[in-house]
Amino acid sequence: MVLDKLNPTVDLELLSVEPIVQALLQKPRDTEIIITGRCHKPHADHDLASVHSEVYCHKHYGDRGVEFKRGLDF
Repeated sequence: MVLDKLNPTVDLELLSVEPIVQALLQKPRDTEIIITGRCHKPHADHDLASVHSEVYCHKHYGDRGVEFKRGLDF
């Protein structure tokens, strides 16, 4: 199960980490959990994930003044 962009959702306090931890503790044993997204500080759910990853942007058209696209950039 991929929980894409979960990290910023927790960082921005849109979701509390505790219900996520409780859900992960109840997952089936053979279910792999992948948590993605930039993260300002480690969360308790990272220890329960099979994979925790962050992707860093090295180049973005927004840096050249191109307008961000709804649904893609935000």
